[in-house]
Amino acid sequence: MKPLNLVLTGLLVLTAALAKAEILPFDDDNWVFVAGTQIGEQGDQQTLRLGVPAEGAPFGFGLAIAKTAPFTNAIVEYDIKLTKGRTFGGLRFRVQGEGDFEDFYLRGHQSGNPDANQYMPQYNGVASWELYYGPQYSSPSIYNEGWNRVRMAISGDLMDVFINDMEKPALTIVLKREEQTGGLALWGLTLGGEVWYANVDVQPMETVEIIGTPVPEAAAQAGTVMNWEVSEAFDGTTASGDAQGLSFSSIVTETTGMLNLGRVQGLAKGKDTAYARLIINADSNQTKAFAFGFSDRATVYLNSEPIFSGNDAAFSRDYRFLGTVGFWDTVYLNLKAGENELLIAVSESVQNPTGWAVQGRFADMEGIDLK
Repeated sequence: MKPLNLVLTGLLVLTAALAKAEILPFDDDNWVFVAGTQIGEQGDQQTLRLGVPAEGAPFGFGLAIAKTAPFTNAIVEYDIKLTKGRTFGGLRFRVQGEGDFEDFYLRGHQSGNPDANQYMPQYNGVASWELYYGPQYSSPSIYNEGWNRVRMAISGDLMDVFINDMEKPALTIVLKREEQTGGLALWGLTLGGEVWYANVDVQPMETVEIIGTPVPEAAAQAGTVMNWEVSEAFDGTTASGDAQGLSFSSIVTETTGMLNLGRVQGLAKGKDTAYARLIINADSNQTKAFAFGFSDRATVYLNSEPIFSGNDAAFSRDYRFLGTVGFWDTVYLNLKAGENELLIAVSESVQNPTGWAVQGRFADMEGIDLK
């Protein structure tokens, strides 16, 4: 087990540290400072800088783990200052281990834009910002040049996020991970700017009032695949359209039809790819349009023959291309009468995972069914 995992696991068994909301001083009694940290003072308040680059490094990442009691529901408040430059700063909560938690963060350089901030769940160490985007997960908040106050009201599968305006939430989020008791951590990533924190309050509660209404997700359209068989992970360079020898599990998608493969397994060197499989029964020889989306890379095989290959990794086309998942591509499946095997080899970066997913939709289901 990695050292950070040991720290986080240990925090889950701590006794209650807070009976009421209070400022958590930035010291060794209240925090585990993992990397890229600097404690200081600004005015009359103690501050913590996260994402301090190592000497000569072009970017910095910092993490501080709170020694508060693990909680399920809570109100968490903090002040954050994001200076000019590409800056990211946020809070991980209900932390189960190094790679499993809920996450909400701000993008300082996107103030006022639709992606000024974002919620994403993380499973098995696989980040997912390419998968959870839009008004359900982000708000076009405008940040102050100095300090901004963030308040997160967490209750069950819902969270209100207030940014500066403490009366009206900037957004209300339906949390994706299973409701669990877990820890809390602050983080910062800097590419030319700085991220500072101050005045962190944590108040665990049995129930927390949620006053906002989530933006509903679009329901899956007719013909959307809602269940896939997913293989164990393997080396993507060996993908050939032959899945013999691999074990598969049946996995239900989210209500939108997207399957976050990070829910199934993590990534490792030599294990960066999984097959998503459909068995299609056709009542005659026919051609069917199949729209699909993936992250990051995919090769599609029909009855062991490759019919498509594509790369949708973030910034793979230009600096504005974010690699978000949608039904962007369509292939025409020349189905034979009887049983057909559709395999999609979906690969993700091990070094910089940004979302590992697949989804698919048939234009119509007439004359076919899925086994």
